[in-house]
Amino acid sequence: MNDAWQVLKIANNENVTVTPAANGSFVFAGGSGGHVGIYQSVDVQAGRKYSFTFNVKGSGATDTWFEVYIGYGAPVTGVDYNEGGARMGLNTWTGCGKTPFDDLLSKVGCAGSGPVFTAPTTGKVYLVIRTGGANLGTGGITASKFVFIRQ
Repeated sequence: MNDAWQVLKIANNENVTVTPAANGSFVFAGGSGGHVGIYQSVDVQAGRKYSFTFNVKGSGATDTWFEVYIGYGAPVTGVDYNEGGARMGLNTWTGCGKTPFDDLLSKVGCAGSGPVFTAPTTGKVYLVIRTGGANLGTGGITASKFVFIRQ
């Protein structure tokens, strides 16, 4: 799963970056109004439930969001992805991600409808992780140990 991620450049600046790191993880860093993401496609079957989870680690961020989306539309460079609404996320305005964290996003997050997705139709969905804001914290936010499973 980790080799299939592609970078989604959303903002017209390089203020937030995403860098591949050890063991298939990614480090999202920066701030100053930047916005970037990663995505990959996964085949799903109608009516089946799937769960997406991964670990996030950071020192605490300021005015930042870090969100997961699952949608059927392919991500487009320069366009903010929001199909299906946020499934999970950190959001410093709603109370999480301001202080140090290191756990599953589904446990430390405070935004989104949850990590379980029921596929309405058979086909290819896109797992999209996007972030941005003022300051992603010292060392940024590391995402690792990605798991997408059929329940």
